[in-house]
Amino acid sequence: MTAKDKKLYLQQAYKLNKHIDSLIRERESIQLLRERCMKVTPNYENDGTQNGANSNGTENNLVNYISKLQEYESEMTTNIDKYVDIKRRIKQIIMLVPNYAEQQILIKRYINFEQWEQISYEMNYTYRHTLRLHNEAIEKMSLDVTIL
Repeated sequence: MTAKDKKLYLQQAYKLNKHIDSLIRERESIQLLRERCMKVTPNYENDGTQNGANSNGTENNLVNYISKLQEYESEMTTNIDKYVDIKRRIKQIIMLVPNYAEQQILIKRYINFEQWEQISYEMNYTYRHTLRLHNEAIEKMSLDVTIL
């Protein structure tokens, strides 16, 4: 596997993070909507039918709607878990790089999404030295390892 392929693999963590954030916001919105639906009380006033018989259909629709919201919420939670597992795998692969400084550069770049200048400053390296260590880390990194 080429260095470019390895970088592309690591870079997917950024997109996964965006997906996770989006799904969490969407799930929170669905939870709020579901909670509002559960607070709604059916109208049992006489609507022209005997003993308000039509209100049962409205109640069934509300129950079906809440059930669908719960299913959708569950799907989003499953997707979030899947994305988090992939991100965890990326970090585990990074942790297999034998050099600690190189691990830190990869984590700061691909897990914490820091800029090169920030990484250089935090690690007290020059910009060029940081890039050199990054390239060495990429070369040492193996994506062929199966991690459970």
